[in-house]
Formats: sequence, structure tokens, C-alpha cells
Amino acid sequence: MTAPGDANGLSGYAEETCLGAHAKLALGTLRHVKADAVPDHPELPYVRCPSCSFTAQPGSMDYRIAADGGIDWSATVYASCGICGREHVITEADALSWDAGHLDAEHICLRPGCGALTACPASAARVRCRQCGLYGFGPGTALCAARAELVVQEQLHDFELRQAALRARRTGGR
Repeated sequence: MTAPGDANGLSGYAEETCLGAHAKLALGTLRHVKADAVPDHPELPYVRCPSCSFTAQPGSMDYRIAADGGIDWSATVYASCGICGREHVITEADALSWDAGHLDAEHICLRPGCGALTACPASAARVRCRQCGLYGFGPGTALCAARAELVVQEQLHDFELRQAALRARRTGGR
């Protein structure tokens, strides 16, 4: 994000991020600062959920970091499904990762102005665009029946989250 000729990367940055709209207009011409692109490989591996049977990147993972910065597969790794939200234990054999050659299909982002190609497994139900971060339907939901089931699973997960929030509110967080 360093501007040309700006050694510390702060020229114009403070004006764009910290000042209100009226102060920005008073400054005159503003630069457009684009966020860094998402890496070419997914941050988390794709995993097939044993509960809903969909393949997607986990909604979250709990794991130890290996010496090389990756996942330490010698310890127990927990993943919550990115579709249904159920948590389960995964192993390295369950992970469909970019470096193991499991990403055998591509997803085209539908966001206007993006259109980036993102490598993914052919069975992926949801894919995160590597350029803009938008989640879209993956190649695993090309059939109408699979897409309809994906929508049902996501709606059930939303309902479960709302119910958990209501229970927590009623019990005062106990």
C-alpha cells in the first residue's frame, strides 16, 4: 500500500481512512486504494463434510501451526463446515489442498468487474474468489438438485444460529 515515493507508506493513507467525508472532499483529489488480492491458493483446504456431504472450505479451523507455517497434521485438527456449521475432526487425508493437486476445476467469479478464475475441487459447493473474496456456487452444485440442497443446508444452519442466539439472550449468556 506504499505510494510511489513514500518510504513509510503513510502519504494520503491517513486522509483516506481516518477523516470524515467532508474533510476528504476538502482535500481535493483522492487516490483509490485497492486492497491486496486474496492469495492464489485458499487459506484453508477444501474438506468434504461428513454431516451434509458438501465440499467447501471450513467456516473455521482449530489447529496447531507447523514449523513451515502450514497446518500441523500430527495434532488433532477441528474444522467447522462452511455450509452446515457442524464441527468435526479432519486429517490430512480429508483435506483437498492446492499443493496436492486436488484442485481440478475452476470457478469464474460473477461479480461485475472481477471475473477471476479460482482453482477448486470439482466437488466444491461454495468457492471463494481469489481476487475479490466473493463466495459463489461451485462446480459441485452445477445440478439444480445439488444447488437446492445447498440452499436448504445453509438456511438450516442460519436457523440454528438464530436459535442459539435467542437461547443465549433468554438465559443471559449462561
